Amino acid sequence: MALSPTPARPSGRVRLVLPVEAAELSGCLSAVEQVGSSLWLAGDEVASLNRLVALDGGNFAQHRSFPLADFFELPDGPDGEADLEGLAFDAADHSLWVVGSHSLRRKQPDPGASGKAARRALAKVDSQANRYLLGRIKLDVSARPPKPGKARALPFQDGGNDLTRLLARDELLKPFVALPSKDNGLDIEGLAVRNGTVLLGLRGPVLRGWASILQLRPMKDGESHLSLTPVEDERLFMHHLLDLGGLGIRDLCAWGDDLLILAGPTMVLDGPVRIYLLAGGFSLDQGTCIDGGRLRLLLELAYGERCDHAEGMTVLQGSGGPDQLLVVYDSPAGGRSHHGRYYEADTFAIHR
Repeated sequence: MALSPTPARPSGRVRLVLPVEAAELSGCLSAVEQVGSSLWLAGDEVASLNRLVALDGGNFAQHRSFPLADFFELPDGPDGEADLEGLAFDAADHSLWVVGSHSLRRKQPDPGASGKAARRALAKVDSQANRYLLGRIKLDVSARPPKPGKARALPFQDGGNDLTRLLARDELLKPFVALPSKDNGLDIEGLAVRNGTVLLGLRGPVLRGWASILQLRPMKDGESHLSLTPVEDERLFMHHLLDLGGLGIRDLCAWGDDLLILAGPTMVLDGPVRIYLLAGGFSLDQGTCIDGGRLRLLLELAYGERCDHAEGMTVLQGSGGPDQLLVVYDSPAGGRSHHGRYYEADTFAIHR
């Protein structure tokens, strides 16, 4: 698979006007999805969904925040970290889907800690119950802000949910469910949905260089819950393996019937960061193994030194001319984030 020798140049920048009270969000953006004139944002350190509205000129403003606890019964309470990593809109039932990382966390040593203190810190692994969120919120036909009560999620269970219970019995994935995300453990970061089919992209584990997409079909179960239903035969999920050159999946994005894949390091490392196209990504069956012959590299993205790591993407609607892909970055560089004023996201022209 030929790789671009130099990173792609953005076709432009879009301002996301975020007020002072949303300054924390601008430093931890992890997911973005456009729905009509609304741009939905999520961060991995805030327990809320955030909405901006399109302005003339292609920028977005009029920020509103919606606590996750308005829609879901969060076991760690309204302020517990959900580590939101993916957003996706399904036009079939006008629902906005959300997913947390489903990962364990290993404590980071404090800067300058002694060897003994650093070892004690690294020995601590914990589970944050709100991270096991996979749910959907019904939007009205005009995509106005959602109202509490119109949401469903997989039921939270002690230390997980039905999905993690299922993966803990899977031949390939069970060793990684109990590992922290930054140790190549289970870490969901990508989400794409079409006609009720849910695709989850795993940042980890990467198995001998192969990344993973999980295909699910959650259906409503009672007033507030979802349950996993068979995808094919009696299987409750299908596991697709992709040769992304050793990279994990940082986001997924539906592009018509095709799938865009944002790939990056599984660990806390700088680059490489690439966007691939998987044609017919929503028509995979039988747990496909996808090598370079079915994947096409669209873009190689620039990244900074311990900053500007691409985390989320969405195809902009009604941009005219070539389709434009909007990309947001975690740990943004100083020239990108203007706290209390606006955040600048990049756009890239994409072609099939």
